[in-house]
Amino acid sequence: MENFISLYTLEEADAICAYLQEQGLNARLDSSKVNFDITFAHNQNHTYYVQLPKEAFSQGRAVLEKYYVSNIDDNALQAHFFSEYSNQELNEIVEQPAEWNAYDYNIAVQLLHTRGISYSQEELGLFYSDSQAEYYAPKRIKFKLLWTLGMLVFPMIGVIAATVVLLDKRIDDQGQKRFTYDQQSRSMSSFVLVLCILLIGFFFFSNMANKLLALVVEGYETAYLQSLLICCICI
Repeated sequence: MENFISLYTLEEADAICAYLQEQGLNARLDSSKVNFDITFAHNQNHTYYVQLPKEAFSQGRAVLEKYYVSNIDDNALQAHFFSEYSNQELNEIVEQPAEWNAYDYNIAVQLLHTRGISYSQEELGLFYSDSQAEYYAPKRIKFKLLWTLGMLVFPMIGVIAATVVLLDKRIDDQGQKRFTYDQQSRSMSSFVLVLCILLIGFFFFSNMANKLLALVVEGYETAYLQSLLICCICI
């Protein structure tokens, strides 16, 4: 089972999970993950994941689109913030379906329809395939030299950033996991990760060596002063 869609209210997650099950899909609700709260204010929000077998992702998206379309009426169109968008802005949304959830995307399509602008299913399908190919194409790190130098200057941050680039994956519309970054970026991140670990180790052991040396010098000075004091007493 893979995460199919993420939602932020239990009611909506329950409703979508139940609808998918009614359509014969093996859907499951998972609320085990929690959003990290950077304010540390103890107001963390749950993210609810509706899960599907990865081979059911395509069917699940078709069913989910029907679910959202059936819940869009005139009141929903007018209440949505897309109603304030221009036709050009709505067209840009329709041409990039991979960047929007099914509900918002269909709101944009329906708003354009009410304004006299309609797309055929073939056009929408073409937008979808082109958008998916662009959205899930592996990313490449830009300004590689500056990125590498920045990570080496701050090696602790470098370890985290390089690990993310090296291991991060996304799940596409077919339920397949793909690396977020291309092979060249991940190879460079492996090199940066090793260098950052070596730098951290060097700083740690050099600091320990300096402290040890300071203790030795302090002990030597103390012993010297004690010997000098004994000599003065004896004289």
